[in-house]
Amino acid sequence: MEPDLLQTMNCLKCGSSNLERPEVASALEIWICKDCGGELAVHCHYLPDLSGITGHELFIGTAFIGSSAEALKALIKLKKVLAFAERFEPFKLEEQQKAGKLTWELGYFLDFEVEQAKIACANIGVTTSFVRAD
Repeated sequence: MEPDLLQTMNCLKCGSSNLERPEVASALEIWICKDCGGELAVHCHYLPDLSGITGHELFIGTAFIGSSAEALKALIKLKKVLAFAERFEPFKLEEQQKAGKLTWELGYFLDFEVEQAKIACANIGVTTSFVRAD
């Protein structure tokens, strides 16, 4: 709790704001009045320290299809080998294939998925690139 809020809390027995808090922060704390020894149960809402938590980076994948004749085969193979990716949306590939495009946006991939996606696409003969999303 912020020091300012601590001063607004008063002992229910004697009205003193001279309270001792526990060493370890928790959701329900028992504060002790230093003047009369009275106990005060306080529900606390501390913000967690998220400074040490790192998120994952996102990459955008692009596939380059050699020709219109190869497109349907590539579509079927890509849908299968990229199914592991959390943000992969196969229906978007279908739309691009139906539109006759030969450069397909594969969507977003988390940093730990990129290497697996590169290898999987290379194994089926589809050239890809992955660039960091802004």
